[in-house]
Parts: sequence; structure tokens; C-alpha cells
Amino acid sequence: MLSPIGSSCIKKFEREDLKDEISVREGLFILLHAIKENEYISLSSDFFSRRLLKALLEQGAFKATQYNGFDGENDYQFLLDMFNKRNKDSITSAQHRKIRAIIVNSIKPYLISVLDEKIKKCNILD
Repeated sequence: MLSPIGSSCIKKFEREDLKDEISVREGLFILLHAIKENEYISLSSDFFSRRLLKALLEQGAFKATQYNGFDGENDYQFLLDMFNKRNKDSITSAQHRKIRAIIVNSIKPYLISVLDEKIKKCNILD
């Protein structure tokens, strides 16, 4: 196992599994940086990809609440459906509110906890 290897080196291996992992990690880095900078996070390709949404689901970012029928996968599926829409103008105002609610109430707190863990690890090493 070679560790750590930069993303540009991994791309040269031409292994799809490694490329997928790097793509997700880069997406998480972009989201974490946006949160740190207090940026507005929208459901766009600037911040999300299908792979990243799936990784967030697998990592437990979508919490089960009464609003998603106590199944976080419902929120993931809703965001994926909205992300996949070709005509973004067809997204209703209610759907925009739901997208915003999921990002603010599920994804952002999850990412803040990830960021906090990384900061704690850095402080332990100092």
C-alpha cells in the first residue's frame, strides 16, 4: 500500500476505484472549505456529484427524521433526483426549500462534525 499518494499520481494509475475515491475526497474537501468560509452551499455541480451524494449517504450524513419518514435514504434519493433534473427551472419552490433544509440540517452539520474531528486530530498531534 502506498500512502499518502497525491490525486494527480493516482490518476496516472488509471484505476477507476482510485479515481472515484479521489473524486469523492476532493468533493468533500471543497464542501468542507465552503463551510469553513461560510459560503452558501447549493445543490449544484460546483459542490456535489452523484458519487459524493452516495458517499455522504454511506457515511451517515443523512439522518433519519420525521421529515424523511425516519429513513435518511429518502433525503438522499430526493437530492439525487433533484440533482439529476435536466431542467433546473422545473424545481418548485417547495422542492427548493426541501433541498435547502436537507443541506442545512443534515449535510452541513455532518460536515462540521467531520471538520471538528480533523481539527481535534491536528490539536492532538501538536
